Amino acid sequence: MIDRDLCLGTGLCVVYAPQTFAHDDETKAVLQDPPHDAEGDVATAVEACPMGALALRAPSSAEG
Repeated sequence: MIDRDLCLGTGLCVVYAPQTFAHDDETKAVLQDPPHDAEGDVATAVEACPMGALALRAPSSAEG
């Protein structure tokens, strides 16, 4: 999850997980579709965000 109100576009997420995060025209973080970085790299990118604008969300489980 990306909180675009908190994002300042520092780019640390793009540095740590460039195949998951990118910048848009406003230099705000956006998710690549589909993401291709390892889970650990994405977690590092989330932790590195100085504004706390990123959060990991557990995949939703299918009900059945």
